[in-house]
Amino acid sequence: MILDTRSHAAFRDHARAWLTLIPHYGVGSTRAVELGSQRALVGEGVLCRDGMSVESLILARGDFHAGNGCRFQSPVYVSGNCHFGKNCQLDAITVEGDLILGPNSRVRRWAESGRTMDLRSGSFAGQAAIAGRSLQVGIDAGATVLTAPEIATTGRMVDCGDMPPVQQSIVIGPPSTGELPPLGWVRGFKIEKLIPLGAETWAYDGSLQFPAPVYLRSKLVVRGSFSCPPGSMLEDDVKSGDSLRVGRGSICKGILTARGEMVLERDCLFEGDLIGDRTIRLSSGVRGLRAPGLVRVSARQGLILEPNVVVRGQLSSGEWVRGAEPALEGGLELLLAEG
Repeated sequence: MILDTRSHAAFRDHARAWLTLIPHYGVGSTRAVELGSQRALVGEGVLCRDGMSVESLILARGDFHAGNGCRFQSPVYVSGNCHFGKNCQLDAITVEGDLILGPNSRVRRWAESGRTMDLRSGSFAGQAAIAGRSLQVGIDAGATVLTAPEIATTGRMVDCGDMPPVQQSIVIGPPSTGELPPLGWVRGFKIEKLIPLGAETWAYDGSLQFPAPVYLRSKLVVRGSFSCPPGSMLEDDVKSGDSLRVGRGSICKGILTARGEMVLERDCLFEGDLIGDRTIRLSSGVRGLRAPGLVRVSARQGLILEPNVVVRGQLSSGEWVRGAEPALEGGLELLLAEG
């Protein structure tokens, strides 16, 4: 039997099985063994000095510690806890315990932890980062897929900031009520562009930028862009043919889909999946929680996570999922004013 390194699950299962067949050599010792046609290094309580380079597979019993600038050209399996220093390069890593990937380290394929994982600033896993319990993401750290019961970025806070004041909402009920939504006073709105799609869905042939909080009780398909102010409540799905922006402190219970960019502003809570054809930004204080079950956020381009974001589920992107500094509110105008 060879040790299958084509996926994290196969590698983990085969590594466990092989270690049951290999005798213990004593803490601090390392031996080369033949696994079928493969060569592996088996160690117990392994400590790698700075700058070490290893070509062989590694199977480590107990804890594993690698210094700065180490290179591992084949997958590494660790039965205990594992800590890599800064600027390390790995092919793949599976750890049964806790995993720390040091600053600016790179994993070509997967990084997997049975318990907690800490992706420190600038570290990145090319295929996926998977944690059995929780996953911490630093600034400029990430992967193409992040999966854990809880994913959190740096600067996590228990309490949100001041929430937007409660305002009178624009209530949009489903077509089955027989009542048209009271949108005639909304700038740019044209009643002839609003049509029912069945009993539970409205479609609007244009863009909708609401001037007051929205209480959405139906599904909504918008051919153009969609935005709602702080303090809105979206109880059902929203699909946008362009950009989609949800104001601060809003609650989203349905699935949000956008063909353009998607932004959830500070302190939003979402319980449904988020799907974007371009980039998605989750601003500071955003929470993605579903009980029971896990939420999924998928962006075809980048997925940006500001500090103090917590999501229970899976974050994925065709390009990258990264921790990032908060977006500058006010943009260029603010910069010019400060200058």
